[in-house]
Amino acid sequence: MARESKGPMAQHIVTCRVQVGGDPGTIVVRGKSRPVPYPEIPILRHLHGDTNVFDVEVCGLVPRSAGSVEKNRMATVYGREAVEHVYPGGSPNIDWYLEGEEPEFPPEIANAKASSSLPITPLQEKPAAKGKREAAHQSEAI
Repeated sequence: MARESKGPMAQHIVTCRVQVGGDPGTIVVRGKSRPVPYPEIPILRHLHGDTNVFDVEVCGLVPRSAGSVEKNRMATVYGREAVEHVYPGGSPNIDWYLEGEEPEFPPEIANAKASSSLPITPLQEKPAAKGKREAAHQSEAI
């Protein structure tokens, strides 16, 4: 269920297991070393089935982009059709936090206008080798 984000521009990153295409013999584990941005969970459920994305647990809070920017990023990973099905329209209403796990921000952060005031560190990604950028994007999809 999509809801408006309150507070700073942040999102959960989560660990999860995905039973690819419903095949019990093919389970992809996304652990703390390679977590999933929470907005991708509804897309994974759309692609693989609601019950085939499970053990979703929050493992961090990171800065996020604007909804339209995140939607475009997810479209490069999962395809425009799947992303548009889950997050329709030009101004998508994206779930940034796992339901029931919404963070409580102190007033000085919750009322901040700019994401630069958010005292959290983004997940460090391994740099892709030169010329391997496209391959790295393709490998992100589950």
